[in-house]
This record gives sequence, C-alpha cells and structure tokens, in this order.
Amino acid sequence: MKEVIITRTLEVYPIGDDRLEFYSWFNNEANVQSDVKNVVYNYLLFKETAVDQLKRFDASFQADLIKLNKKIEDAEEKLKLLNELQRH
Repeated sequence: MKEVIITRTLEVYPIGDDRLEFYSWFNNEANVQSDVKNVVYNYLLFKETAVDQLKRFDASFQADLIKLNKKIEDAEEKLKLLNELQRH
C-alpha cells in the first residue's frame, strides 16, 4: 500500500501571556488535522488501488470463463455428432 503524506507551512505569531499555551494547542490541533488527512488520503488511495485490482481480476476471470464456455460448447457439439453417428 502506498502512503501519501501532505504537509503545509503556516506561520502564526501569538501575543500575550497565553502564547505558550496557544503554541501547544495549535501544534496539537495541526498534528491531529494532518494525521486525519493522511488517514483519509491513504484510505482513498487504497480504495482506488483495490477497485483497480478487482477490475483486472474480473476481466481475467471473464476471459477464462469465455474460454471454458467455448470448450464446453465444442464438447457438446462433438457429443451430438457422435450420438448422430451411432444412430445411423
């Protein structure tokens, strides 16, 4: 599974007595937002990859099914011909 990490830069200059508390809060919120965004992007990427894989498998199985049906039809035709030959 591929992992996508997206980041961005934001500069904030708080003023006042609570600025250290603000930095701590802002850093935590930014980390949570980045983590959630990465989880969502990875899920979407995995989903897209999984759907593509399933489509490829389905196409492969459909091709195999067509070949098997053709073999069965050929065998049925041969069986009909043999039955007709045995009757005469």
